[in-house]
Amino acid sequence: MSGTQQDPQPKTLRALLRQLDEQGVTDYRRYDAVRKFLSFKARDKGIPISGSFELTPLCNLDCRMCYVHLNKGQMNDMQLLTVAQWQGIMQQAIDGGMMYARLTGGECLTYPGFRELYSFLHSRGIETAILSNGLLMEADMVDFLVAHPPAAVQITLYGASEDGYERVTGKRVFQRVLENIRRLNAAEIPLSIAVTPNEFMTDGEEVIRLLHEEGLTFAINAGLMQPREETGRKLADASLDAYIAMIKLRNALKGQIIEPDCDPESLPDPGSETSTATKGVRCGAGRSGFAIDWQGRMRPCNTFPCEPLDVLELGFAEAWKRTNHTALNYPLPAECEGCAYKGVCKHCVAEHSAGAPAGHASPAICAWGRRMIAEGLLKLQQPEQ
Repeated sequence: MSGTQQDPQPKTLRALLRQLDEQGVTDYRRYDAVRKFLSFKARDKGIPISGSFELTPLCNLDCRMCYVHLNKGQMNDMQLLTVAQWQGIMQQAIDGGMMYARLTGGECLTYPGFRELYSFLHSRGIETAILSNGLLMEADMVDFLVAHPPAAVQITLYGASEDGYERVTGKRVFQRVLENIRRLNAAEIPLSIAVTPNEFMTDGEEVIRLLHEEGLTFAINAGLMQPREETGRKLADASLDAYIAMIKLRNALKGQIIEPDCDPESLPDPGSETSTATKGVRCGAGRSGFAIDWQGRMRPCNTFPCEPLDVLELGFAEAWKRTNHTALNYPLPAECEGCAYKGVCKHCVAEHSAGAPAGHASPAICAWGRRMIAEGLLKLQQPEQ
């Protein structure tokens, strides 16, 4: 980001921990930094170090842009996996090398056996993060988490008022969620807030101001996940203008001055003349991480554009072997090779797949990269001499 210097990337875990100590990082960011470091190291060896477990598609909110949420009628009499089935999958994942787990949904706290599954992972030394909307993070649940500390809790905040919450989630529960966030924070549970800009969120800047005033660690998600077909929803991303306004406000509240490094009119067009796609995803999806949905099916990540694999039928080891092969052989957007924005743009094949066929770049992602440079929010990398 313009005007800032990044510390060099440590080459060893010891060096990373020393760097985090020097920076005084003791909250959620420390866990996240260590997890990412180890996940990066695991990629070359194809070790499934990190797993996401989607316990249920059911939720106590009804977000209009959610990629996974189903109501009971949409489930067509399909049943959730039992606690025993999940435990079997999780134990196989642990035997395969998993060290980090994320419990998600839907709303994972609505899964009837949530505490039992969480305790199963916790008792086996698995660093477990909980992704939640926060509505059920009441006193009893927070007491449970204090007694059995999670690696992290991530709460998504959908508005800055009751009206804002109702526009996005269909429920007027803003104050309840905010009180629960404060309860988690007061209990010193590692906490991060996610903000997900979308076309229904009209108070995004107010959300950023609120989080800044509360002194909470938060991140602004760069885009939405493509809704699954069975949800009946369509992609409802926020406008690029709204997203950039939120990013700029966050930086301004931190006292950061953001200025473009170049004349926006002089920026090159995105893309290149390359027509042959290279293979192999750049992130950890399917290389060091996996996602298993509420039906027990594995993908490299929750929205990876591929057919999911039935872990109950294949077993974890075989499902992971095939998932890893898919990730290593998935075609990357050909237009990104040789593109001036390659070093700073988004490389998520799941995001590209929402606007282009496999092996090609989504025009929306290309526009995002160029605009972020033009606004000074990213720096165009100069070619080496």
